Amino acid sequence: FLTAQCGLQFSPRGLRPSCSLMTARHLDQNTMGYLQWRYGPNSAMITSLVRDTKSSHFTLALQLGVPHSYLMMSYQYKFQDEDQTKVKGSVKTGWFGTVVEYGAERKISRHSVLSATVSIGVPQGVTLKIKLARASQTYLFPVHLTDQLLPSAVFYATVGPLLVYMAVHRLIIIPYTKAQKEQELELQRKSSATDIAQKKQEAESAVLLMQESVRRIIEAEESKMGLIVLNAWYGKFVSDTSQKQDKAKVIDVTVQLQCLVKDSKLILTEASKAGLPGFYDPCVGEEKSLKLLYQFRGVMHQVISADTEPLRIPKQSHRIESES
Repeated sequence: FLTAQCGLQFSPRGLRPSCSLMTARHLDQNTMGYLQWRYGPNSAMITSLVRDTKSSHFTLALQLGVPHSYLMMSYQYKFQDEDQTKVKGSVKTGWFGTVVEYGAERKISRHSVLSATVSIGVPQGVTLKIKLARASQTYLFPVHLTDQLLPSAVFYATVGPLLVYMAVHRLIIIPYTKAQKEQELELQRKSSATDIAQKKQEAESAVLLMQESVRRIIEAEESKMGLIVLNAWYGKFVSDTSQKQDKAKVIDVTVQLQCLVKDSKLILTEASKAGLPGFYDPCVGEEKSLKLLYQFRGVMHQVISADTEPLRIPKQSHRIESES
């Protein structure tokens, strides 16, 4: 593709025209090549190569222009975590000298991204740049530490922000986001309480209608030592390591699952199990799982499955080894 831009800048010296032409082309699925000509106060010819993948971003650029000409190479690694953490580094060399930059970026809340970059240059010295982007606003705090290339300045610029971030993250950000999530969950519970009660009543009515079918299925499975669901629970389970204020919120789904058994098999898809016949969501907005104790060929089996995890039973790996 090709793009063109033209502009006029009004100044005490009169009108100053500017123009920019850029052409770009896909070199492969993740790589773009750019060629740009810029005329105006900072006239230059720029060519660059950009490769962007799910886990990394690489840029190689060459600029020939007035007043600056330089060669630049940068690399960014993207961690696959919920905080969208990125580490980056770049080297730029030209008529102005050489500059090495490295830093990190992380999402600290739903709408805020914090980044810190250390810039080491000759003859520029050492500079620490801290940037906070929140929604459409950006706050930039450049701290020029020294004009000379001192190892102590590089050390403090690197370690200082890291220690401050770790302290702030542990003492302020984590408690704040945790309290915010708990508040949102509490509001969600209150708003969905009526809906949960209605879904519970509908599920209980469905279970009553299943009783006769389940009785026949159990008789058929017992006659061939097939699949018998002994106990099944669905919802939020509390482990020994859970916090004291956490409470278990589970429902008995033994009858509902036995009703889904066909030819000694039970197959559940990756969809949420709250949508199965006779099920309902006992804890809206929280992580749920299914705990199942069943008997097959006279042998006890047990499995715990995440809410959206597909499940197929019986399986040899679910078998409970009997004590000799």
